[in-house]
Amino acid sequence: MSLIWRRLQASRWMRSYAYVLVDPETREAAVVDPGGRAARILRLLQRLRVRRVRYLLLTHGHIDHIQAVGILHENTRAPILLHEAEVPVYRSPVRNGSLFFLKPYRPPGPHVLLQDGMFLPLGQAGLVVLHTPGHTPGSVCFYGGDLLITGDTLFLRSVGNTWLPGGSRSRLLKSLKHRILTLPGDPWVLPGHGRVARLSVVKGLNPVLREALVRA
Repeated sequence: MSLIWRRLQASRWMRSYAYVLVDPETREAAVVDPGGRAARILRLLQRLRVRRVRYLLLTHGHIDHIQAVGILHENTRAPILLHEAEVPVYRSPVRNGSLFFLKPYRPPGPHVLLQDGMFLPLGQAGLVVLHTPGHTPGSVCFYGGDLLITGDTLFLRSVGNTWLPGGSRSRLLKSLKHRILTLPGDPWVLPGHGRVARLSVVKGLNPVLREALVRA
């Protein structure tokens, strides 16, 4: 059974998006990358008749993807899940970027450390964790049937920057070639910034994917 998904702009200044995934049968949900606007996310959960938030999932640890995670954890008691290699970024106000805005943020958790290939059940469906380092050491994508949530690993026409500490262009190209371009089917790509599109469309528009095929 396919998951219902909704997205909302969680950070106006960075134009990042949070996603809410809901199993239509059990009304069990996951919130991905709550970068801000916690009240709006909580209202969306009510409108979707969510009975239980099972996970707070983070694709990586930058402030525009994590700012509301503490408030959501307090309100839902859902555990925060993050890749083990991303913990130093997540916990540091310097590396997570919050100190740049003069509002140092030390978020709670993480409560569960993600690993590549881990399956996260969600109602009658679920998500697979794909470790896709490059933007940051512990960046991940969440893949489930018709959905691919990419954070800052992949956008419609570009990718997340690799010039911040811990970033690596070569690692990102390898992640794209070996973890994204090998996926079966044609899932919807739900990025942390920008427009949603089918993976086939992204392949046709994104020059970095073409670069990955040649150089990675």
